Amino acid sequence: MGQSDAEKSSNGEEYRAYRWRFMVLLVHLLLQASTSFQMQALPSITNVVVSYYRVSALAVNWLGLVGILMSLIGFYPLTKAIEKYGIKVAINTVAFLCTLGACLKYLALGRNFFWLIFVGQICQSVSFQMTLFLTPTIAAVWFKSEESANVISIGQVALSLGFGVSFLPSMLIFKHANSIEEIRNGLSTIFISAAIFSVIFKATDGPECSTKIKGKY
Repeated sequence: MGQSDAEKSSNGEEYRAYRWRFMVLLVHLLLQASTSFQMQALPSITNVVVSYYRVSALAVNWLGLVGILMSLIGFYPLTKAIEKYGIKVAINTVAFLCTLGACLKYLALGRNFFWLIFVGQICQSVSFQMTLFLTPTIAAVWFKSEESANVISIGQVALSLGFGVSFLPSMLIFKHANSIEEIRNGLSTIFISAAIFSVIFKATDGPECSTKIKGKY
């Protein structure tokens, strides 16, 4: 596996960064796009969800608002958790919560299980907030100072891409869905696809992306 040039940190310790960090960054960006898509996928088809689950539009809107609430409640503890346990554990946690949320939503295809949709959305809200904190952390720890701005910018692109793609199901899947069975099949397609992608991201792992060079101070 290729290695980049060794660099010194601000405290004088020397580190060697591995090229594997680019692959981990790619997985993180795809996971960020996937999470933002899943966060907005149901609120973008509010009328379909209202008709299928027999709930109010306000209940569906809360699916979108739960992410904002999570940012207010979990900002400090999530940041401290990432700082304490490290980037690798944080990325695995993000992938696990995203996968768990997608699987819970798939299990909630029954018309009386909207509450399970909400539980899955909360799991993915935590995952989504962690991705927002992870991007600048990855940029600062694993990349040179002149590369950090590019990493953060690409992270914003991935975030916007996920939100943008979340509006496609309303045009491609539910545009001509009139019966309950057609709606159920459409929701099943979304949930299964999201779960598969999340499982793939959860299974992706690799070695540490940087190590301290012993004897170098």
